[in-house]
Amino acid sequence: MTHSSAIDQLADHSKAQVAAAVQKALAGSLPELPAGLELDKIYGMLERPPEAHMGDYALPCFRIAKELKKNPKELAEELGKALSAGGSPWIEKIDVAGAFMNIHVPASALAQYLVPSIHDGSLMKRNTKSDTPRANVMIEYSQPNTHKSFHVGHMRNVVLGDSLGRIYKACGYPVTMVNYIGDEGAHIAKCLWYILKNGHKAPADHRGEWLGQMYVAATMALDDATAEEKPVFNAEVSQVLRDIESKKGETYELWKTTREWSLDDFKEIYEWSGAHFDHWFYESEVSEE
Repeated sequence: MTHSSAIDQLADHSKAQVAAAVQKALAGSLPELPAGLELDKIYGMLERPPEAHMGDYALPCFRIAKELKKNPKELAEELGKALSAGGSPWIEKIDVAGAFMNIHVPASALAQYLVPSIHDGSLMKRNTKSDTPRANVMIEYSQPNTHKSFHVGHMRNVVLGDSLGRIYKACGYPVTMVNYIGDEGAHIAKCLWYILKNGHKAPADHRGEWLGQMYVAATMALDDATAEEKPVFNAEVSQVLRDIESKKGETYELWKTTREWSLDDFKEIYEWSGAHFDHWFYESEVSEE
């Protein structure tokens, strides 16, 4: 008996293959399968075990035992032996625990299916099928700080977040991609303190990168300060932070201007990389709530 067309109608291919192996094992000991043991019914009985080491799928045998009028524990033992001897490439090991069968799927079988189906695109098409409505997914990623350099570590997060979002979308999930920008805090106060204290003027271009350099220089200046200078410098930085939080005055205006320089740099990087965001959250907005 072939299950290929029926298997293709089910969303989870490996789960469908395990269900087919279970059905075949049952059919081997029965003259005719009862109506309640169709492939899709067995597929629906398979669950994920509560812990990964227990196996890939768990099959509670209560419903099957009821259909066959057998003791669930005895059925689990019999069915486990039949599955182990059935020769399905999708069954690596069966652990019977009471009326439950914990089924392990070999990685080799998954790889032989997944690799070609990823290459030809059929995996993603299959994954858009779902037995239940897809949950909404929000992916928050990138999350750089303004007034700092956007370095390779930030780029790694962009790649990971963007890739996850694309995979979820390809699998049929409704996805919202969001960014959370760290646009306030001590690091910004340090940067602006150093600029104001030393009278530095911004270049005509690459201003976001320049802000990152100013932040590094500020950190070094604070680290190298003498015992007499440290409390003075720290008090000055704290005053810059208070001026920003007051939302008025020259320092606040400087914060708004320099913040835009960083954001412009971020947007240029995102456009270059193809990263997409449906919404941007800002720490300065969240802290107001």
